[in-house]
Amino acid sequence: MPNYNGVWSLTTQLQYASTWQGDNVAPFAQGLISGGKDTDGVLYNVTQSINVASAGNAVDFGDASAAHEEGCGFGNSTKAVIHLGYFSSAISSTVEVFTFGSAGDAVDFGDRSVTISEAFGNCNDTIGHISGGINASASNVIDRFVIASGGTGTSAASDATDSITPAASIGLFAGGYGNNAYNNVIDRLALASAGNATDFGDLTAVKLYVSNGGAASTTRGVWAGGVASGNRTNVIEYVTIASAGNATDFGDILAAVEGMAGCSNSTRGIFAGGAS
Repeated sequence: MPNYNGVWSLTTQLQYASTWQGDNVAPFAQGLISGGKDTDGVLYNVTQSINVASAGNAVDFGDASAAHEEGCGFGNSTKAVIHLGYFSSAISSTVEVFTFGSAGDAVDFGDRSVTISEAFGNCNDTIGHISGGINASASNVIDRFVIASGGTGTSAASDATDSITPAASIGLFAGGYGNNAYNNVIDRLALASAGNATDFGDLTAVKLYVSNGGAASTTRGVWAGGVASGNRTNVIEYVTIASAGNATDFGDILAAVEGMAGCSNSTRGIFAGGAS
């Protein structure tokens, strides 16, 4: 099994259905981690599932159409959608979808309205967002997708930062690169309707490459790791989603790591891969 260094995840509210034929585990407990690059610089198209509810190793779910990194994702009870990010030596607008209920490979879903990588995904049960990212410069574009039908993303709003923690009706963006500087800003986005992000609070420090997507319950949003003051950090921090305010210390991950994948169910968060 390759070492997935810098993998990126489908980190929305965890997908669920009555059965999970692929590995006989209830999908509500599952997170998907797609693609990534190993320590030798080799990209992968492998997509793995992990049981969030109990400890254990990831298992194979299927493949994306191309080996990729710096992507993102979102999903609902039937579909998991991924933006491939960077593949074939170029930045991509390609968006693909996995169908829950049985393991298998991704198929075409649509495209972003911009060609960009290092973006972040978020959704409620019907609408998904892919936000921000970077090409020649940082972007504040949020693309909006109808999960049931796919297609090219349409402009939903503008955001100021580039990391998202999912919740039922609110998306939180934290840290990253924007306005020609790294920042500690947390922005709030209402998922159900189009509109610009608003200020929510601040991270504990200016950070780049905090955990992609983070983890969340219905009450808390959590981010781990990243780069602060030029050094990788092991800090985990959280906010209370229902009320705006600054992040506070939650604890530490096992090592100082940047760019991990993140996923969660309502009680447990998982952070995977990354660069250390």
